[in-house]
Amino acid sequence: SAAADNLGLYVTGGDSNTVSDSWFTQAVSLAEGSDYNALSRLQIYGGGLAIDCNAGMGNCYGNSVSDSFITSIGDGLAISGSFLTTVSRSTITAGGSAGQTLLIQYGGSNQIIDSYIYSADGEGLYISEPNSVVGSTIITDGVGYPALALITASSTTVTGSFIRSTDGDGVMIDNQSNYNVISLSSMTANAPGRYALYITLSSSNSVLNSYVQGSSASLVSASTGTQLRGDELVSTGVNGVALALEGGNVNLTIATSTLRASATGRGLSL
Repeated sequence: SAAADNLGLYVTGGDSNTVSDSWFTQAVSLAEGSDYNALSRLQIYGGGLAIDCNAGMGNCYGNSVSDSFITSIGDGLAISGSFLTTVSRSTITAGGSAGQTLLIQYGGSNQIIDSYIYSADGEGLYISEPNSVVGSTIITDGVGYPALALITASSTTVTGSFIRSTDGDGVMIDNQSNYNVISLSSMTANAPGRYALYITLSSSNSVLNSYVQGSSASLVSASTGTQLRGDELVSTGVNGVALALEGGNVNLTIATSTLRASATGRGLSL
């Protein structure tokens, strides 16, 4: 079909297939109605992997990617319109395009486990809808891009992960992203004027028992019900702030947390 042109592998409406120990120099795609397929020990170069199930025959369920290496100029892995997808023990990299190394949207209950995600020029991981990230590393060197962006991503959990941006925010929670929980994780941002943790226009988000470090460590703006509990917020900038609050936050809680800044900086800015 035309949809399969220039693809290394194309599956549509295919269930319970296994693809393993294979090398692809073109993109791999699972399309509408493809459920419970297992991809393992793959090496995909040049075109990335798409689990793209937004139209036609309907959503996709229960697909898995494990122990694989995926690299692309554009998006490394795009998961769209999918549920119960699991990506585990995999390396996903992208460079040369200001997109996302890993994009998850229009689905839910997908899991990223023990994986490495790197972007040379874009967002490392972009999530909307409820999903989870466990034990993973997310890094971007893209100018102005967050390593992890939660945009309209309600009820997403991030646990035991390392997140770093060289020249953007480490974690951005924005645009009605509600009830998300980040715990036991490390977030860093290297550039002045950026934040390791940036929460804005969102409600009931929690950051628990985590380490947050940046020139200014964190900013919470125009949000409701944010909880920071058991965290260490560290500002490394000469005039940096460990936690900045602006835009009329409501019901914010800071408990059993440490805020540190330089002698010329501020621990808390109201």
